[in-house]
Amino acid sequence: MGGGNGKVSLFITFGFTFEKKKLAAGTHAVNMDAPEENAKKLHQVEWGSFDIEKIINALVLIGEKITGMISLPYQIVFERRVYRAILTNSSYTITYRVARQSGKSSTNAKIIVTLCTLMPALAKVFPKQLGIYSKGFWVGIFAPVGEQATTLYDRVKDMAHSQEAQIVYDDPDIDVEINKKGGCKWDNGSKVYVRSASTKAKIESLSLHLAVVDEAQEVDRGVVNKSIRPMLAWNNGLMIMAGTSSKEPGILYEQMQKNIQLDMV
Repeated sequence: MGGGNGKVSLFITFGFTFEKKKLAAGTHAVNMDAPEENAKKLHQVEWGSFDIEKIINALVLIGEKITGMISLPYQIVFERRVYRAILTNSSYTITYRVARQSGKSSTNAKIIVTLCTLMPALAKVFPKQLGIYSKGFWVGIFAPVGEQATTLYDRVKDMAHSQEAQIVYDDPDIDVEINKKGGCKWDNGSKVYVRSASTKAKIESLSLHLAVVDEAQEVDRGVVNKSIRPMLAWNNGLMIMAGTSSKEPGILYEQMQKNIQLDMV
């Protein structure tokens, strides 16, 4: 892979070399009359003998270039887990509970910008596995109060409009532009929505690949289960629940216990 204008592709720079394939039509065709069949098709992502750790390594390294953020070891473990779930189109709920001022928002913002920038480009390389992202990567940010959700969204926006990000956008194999008006919409179809998850809020239906529930220890169970989770159903999307410790066990704690049990199986 490579491009013109004398620029060297970031994919090549980080050892991410493979033959660029033509986008196959109908790779992710779905039957509107058989939703269970659609879910099965979207869930079955086969990589064969290809080692997806190569892609994960590239996402981590190029993510550093996009955001200028060098993650700490515990943050990298979380990043890699999210990238692996996205690449396998696994409809997991990943929990991330850390102390305050531990870089929770920065890590999630880095992940969001990286996926919005790179997944549509990777969909052209791996249409069979990642064709679902060919029209963009769609993210929803939610929090108990609108101001809390806006805090993470603003972090995403700052990273997405940075000079570091623009250098990556200009890469010949990525070649993407972000809306200069200050929002989080890219011309590759990727977009980031921000919504309150308050019980009083009316959350309109969205179709998402990733839902990030911030300050999840305070979010109402009903809002998550009845309003946010359904937004991921069509794309077999991923949910991140991020937060800190709380006095009373809430949905974040409950999901953590479920995940612990699943990890033991």
